[in-house]
Amino acid sequence: MKKGSIHGVNKLTAARCRGWWHKLALLLFSLLALVFSLPSCVGYTPPAPNTPAVTLTNRVPLIPAKTVLPVATSTLPPARTPESALGLGAADILGSEVQFWYPASVDEKGIFPILTKEFNQSNPWGVTVEAIPQESYAVMLEELKQLPPGNLPDALLSYNYQARQLDSSEQMIVELTPYVQDAEWGFSADEVEDFYPMFWNQDVYPQGSASTRRIGVPFYRLVQVIFYNQTWAEELGFADLPTTPERFRTQACAAARSYQAGAASQGGKKGGWAIDTNSSALLGWIYAFGGKVARAASDGYTWNSPEVEEAFTFLRDLYDSSCAWVGESPYPNQEFATRQALFITSSSAGIPYQETVFLDADTPDRWKAISFPSTDGEPVSAAFGPSFSVIRSTPEKQLAAWLYLKWLLEPENQARWTEYYGTFPSRFSVQTHLADYKENHPQWAEVLDLIPYSHSEPGDPSWEAVRLSLSDAGEQLFSPRFSSSRIPDLLEMLEATAAELGEQYK
Repeated sequence: MKKGSIHGVNKLTAARCRGWWHKLALLLFSLLALVFSLPSCVGYTPPAPNTPAVTLTNRVPLIPAKTVLPVATSTLPPARTPESALGLGAADILGSEVQFWYPASVDEKGIFPILTKEFNQSNPWGVTVEAIPQESYAVMLEELKQLPPGNLPDALLSYNYQARQLDSSEQMIVELTPYVQDAEWGFSADEVEDFYPMFWNQDVYPQGSASTRRIGVPFYRLVQVIFYNQTWAEELGFADLPTTPERFRTQACAAARSYQAGAASQGGKKGGWAIDTNSSALLGWIYAFGGKVARAASDGYTWNSPEVEEAFTFLRDLYDSSCAWVGESPYPNQEFATRQALFITSSSAGIPYQETVFLDADTPDRWKAISFPSTDGEPVSAAFGPSFSVIRSTPEKQLAAWLYLKWLLEPENQARWTEYYGTFPSRFSVQTHLADYKENHPQWAEVLDLIPYSHSEPGDPSWEAVRLSLSDAGEQLFSPRFSSSRIPDLLEMLEATAAELGEQYK
């Protein structure tokens, strides 16, 4: 083959290739045109004029550097209910048997056995409680001090100074703070706030100390107040309540003059305030003059103070002015209903009885329950009453006893107790169950409004004896042979006696 021929073939082949590449280029160009025309067919919208151009530095990578997988929530454990810090569950107290002691005098109508039976039939743990009445607070206290640990009851109703005796000398009372705060068996924060603070705090000691113990939870309270014949006062020309000591004196003396000038007096000195030397009544007067007899951290008493002296001087002056009188009966409810006294002091427990006396006297007079007249005109009253305590035994029995007491403190159960005895509940919300009771007992409703202004009695273990010494001092204060000049000596003697008694109860 000639070299030229070869050259000729190459030329032909090159020409053919140039034609094939030309056709291939046209085909590729057509395909590219078709591809770039597709977005406009599906509604493509061009970017806004201000959209930044995609560059190598700001474009979103097609494959992330790190892939974050979604959390599979179905594999998480279910939410758990709060666990008890006491280390006990429902199975631990199943079928527990509990004894509850209380003084028979506080439950003459037998309400505790009725409530206890309902608890036994309804509680989900099968706990059985036996409510056993005792002769009195004092007898019950002495018996508890003498019983061996294995024979003690599991729960108790007593005054806090009595529970403190058992706790300080016998180490018998369970510290209830862990039970109150327990996530499963205790009170919620809202339930704690439902208790009146002055009642709730009374069972914690030492007051004012950083290290305290809760030896009880309050059941009910009584309030020391003054009964006031409003109709008679209005006839005497007084439209306003006697909110200060001077106003009280003015009205008491006016009533005394009115009574003593009448034919019914027969030379007597009645008409003003019927003197009451009960320790709760005297405490009410002391609080009204700003006195604080219980020392900080529950360490004894302060009787010999300017405030207590001022209160005693005021009361003695009422007696010396014939504006206050000493009656033969410690309960002058009849004299009050028949206008022999414009004022008498009484526990709120006396309201139902006074209502009955007014009905029996068939008098149209209206009467009120008012606070003690204070030096600043603000309401003041004295409050006292029993609390529930748990006695040391086994952890299981202690928890079972706590749950029974907690059930008794439910608003519905406190309301039932109130309707039978006219006491005052320890929780605010109980009022929502007592609308009818409030309407039918207006004096009770008046005292209910005074609860936030009440002061508790001392909680020192010696108060059981010291309160009797206070009553004795009151009797001396109103003795005919006594004079106001001897009041400082009387208070000094009262303070010395209280200090001696306090040592005996340590």
